Amino acid sequence: MDLDDATAQRSLNEAIGTEDEKQLYGYSAGKVYVFQPHLDGVYHGYPATQWGNVPSKILQEMLQSGIIDRDVYNQLTRKVGGR
Repeated sequence: MDLDDATAQRSLNEAIGTEDEKQLYGYSAGKVYVFQPHLDGVYHGYPATQWGNVPSKILQEMLQSGIIDRDVYNQLTRKVGGR
């Protein structure tokens, strides 16, 4: 994890998930982070680009909820390649 503990926790607190996936997705400092659950309430986070793509529905929800703006959305869909 390349974020300090406080920033990582803030990103996790604001993270978005879907019903069909266990992981949560957060955003900080121009990157999307994936938070994988290990135990109840315990997550392991890493930059999304480290392991693959961010689902396009996650990026769209981040845009709609105001976590990212349209410019960031466009950059991330090119950079991360939403599926």
